[in-house]
Amino acid sequence: MLFRSPRARVVMGISLAALGAAAFAGVSIGALSPDLKAAFGFSRTEIGLVSALVTLGASIASRPMGRLTDRLGPYRVLVASLLAIALGSVLQAAAPAGWVLMVGTLFLGLAYGGVGPPTNVVVAGRMQGGIGFFMSVKQAGMPIGSFLAGLVLPSVAGWLSWRWAMGLTGVVAVAVA
Repeated sequence: MLFRSPRARVVMGISLAALGAAAFAGVSIGALSPDLKAAFGFSRTEIGLVSALVTLGASIASRPMGRLTDRLGPYRVLVASLLAIALGSVLQAAAPAGWVLMVGTLFLGLAYGGVGPPTNVVVAGRMQGGIGFFMSVKQAGMPIGSFLAGLVLPSVAGWLSWRWAMGLTGVVAVAVA
């Protein structure tokens, strides 16, 4: 069995949690879009733009974060990226205007781009066989985080507010970091 070794469980736990926390924060705009439309008067197009800023930032940052991972090591880059995601979440939660929310979302997306390279390096460098299996398990963190965002964040927004829900994504990122 591939998960017998404690090292395998730790590596997979770190990778799953990191990708899950990043996705939890990354899809928060979509999960909270009705609240954001009401709070900032966004049109459907603007909500789409805000959502796209996460993937734009991640796309821009992925390559340089890969090089930074090689230079500084995967754990440092992963922790820094998760803490930066938390900062982006705080910027979003505290946004007094729509453009500030957009800046926070782009920042969060740039930080999101720093999660993939170190988790790939950790899995590839620490596993002895079954690398395809481990990579596929690691990647499950993204849909799990997205599922949890859709399940949890609208409820938190309804109970407290969208700002508290957005702040929760930052708390999760710090906890995983």
